[in-house]
Amino acid sequence: MNIFRLIYKLYKMKKVDSLTKEKLEELKLQKLRKLLQHIYKYSPYYQKLFTDININENFIKKINIKDLYKIPIMTKEKYIANYDDIVTDKNVNLESVINFDNRNDYVLDNQKLYLDKYHIVHTSGTEEKPFYVVYDKKAWEETIFGIIRIALWDLKFADLIKYITKKIRVCNLMSSDGRYAGCTSIADGLDILNVKYKSIDVGKELDKIKKELIDFNPNVLIGYVSLLEIVASYIVEMDIKLNVDRVITCGEPLSVLSREKLEKIFNVKVIDCYGASESIAIGVQNDIEDGMYLLDDLNIVEVENTSIYLTNLNNFTMPFIRYEINDLLVKKDSNKNCKLPYTNIEKVRGRSSDVMWLDNKKDFIHPLQIEGYRLKGMSDFQLVKTSEQSFVVNVKMNDIEDDLQEKYFTEIRKELGDGLTEILSNKKLNNIHFEIKKVKNLQIDSKSKKKKFIINDIK
Repeated sequence: MNIFRLIYKLYKMKKVDSLTKEKLEELKLQKLRKLLQHIYKYSPYYQKLFTDININENFIKKINIKDLYKIPIMTKEKYIANYDDIVTDKNVNLESVINFDNRNDYVLDNQKLYLDKYHIVHTSGTEEKPFYVVYDKKAWEETIFGIIRIALWDLKFADLIKYITKKIRVCNLMSSDGRYAGCTSIADGLDILNVKYKSIDVGKELDKIKKELIDFNPNVLIGYVSLLEIVASYIVEMDIKLNVDRVITCGEPLSVLSREKLEKIFNVKVIDCYGASESIAIGVQNDIEDGMYLLDDLNIVEVENTSIYLTNLNNFTMPFIRYEINDLLVKKDSNKNCKLPYTNIEKVRGRSSDVMWLDNKKDFIHPLQIEGYRLKGMSDFQLVKTSEQSFVVNVKMNDIEDDLQEKYFTEIRKELGDGLTEILSNKKLNNIHFEIKKVKNLQIDSKSKKKKFIINDIK
């Protein structure tokens, strides 16, 4: 991309921040109507569905966002079952996408395009079958600039231009051994900005990760929260000097404790990126008080109690209309004091699959109930289910003297134990037993390589 087009795209991207809520709603509605008109013409699945529920072209031309509820919710399972009929390009089908992925080794720095024009990323589907998301050229470019907007969220346009013209060294700490949405899109975004970057795969040995990080000496860090915390602890332990001026977290929920730790060690405001394979740039937060902003010009997000319904406004080839994602978003009581025109939420708290069901699904412990504990001496904690009637609370302590650590752990065990006992009692789960343990490290999920707040795998 030449420099003039890059500057124009960046200007257009930042201009959305200055729109009024009314103008942003108009933009969102315009994009929604255009998307629905396209899939009505070219998606066999939606042609039949719209006919069955009495939605025609005239209705689409006049549709309002509040009318979206008339379109049934799309689940991942339903999408996989109807994949070939949902996509709007008849040359795209799930079997050929899978064959393409199997035939072509993934190379982050030289990504081959499906049918020579489509980007593909994958996530896990039902029964561990991969679910592939196809992005056309325009949708991918909009996504990439959404990621760039998030990464440079706190900068005004003039400061943004100054920042990208200086020598930037970006280190990406994520899974990079497959077509993962985050790493793939970030790599393309950094290519557009023409900055020097290094991807360090989370599957590597920790010593190798540390060495590569020191050798590269980045001033921007992007990655999973759990891995950035490990890096931060190592930096403190070894008294390493990194001139980091930007930290961007993604891939897993950012807790209050994790944010405080990263901001204290790196002395910068952490920018938290929220996305999914189905739409990689959904929301951003860089201040707890402000909450998280959803990028309404890229998506429509309907927030429900245990999930969200996502409509990606840019992907015309593989449309996601009211697509269910099992994420837990907390609405703000009021958006009156919002500094920007976007939808404002408290934050992303986690996945609804992260709840811990107990006593054969009699009731559950929800991350929202316990995530807010901030106790002296505690770095982080995690719940691990051990049976239908029991779980363990693993507590990771701060690196302090043994005597002081024991003192604080005694206090933590009492306060955390009392809180959990009350939660169980309120849910009439008095038969559930738990144990609070002090551990060196919290468990990392073997498949996603991410830290989960609740581990449900009974061993």
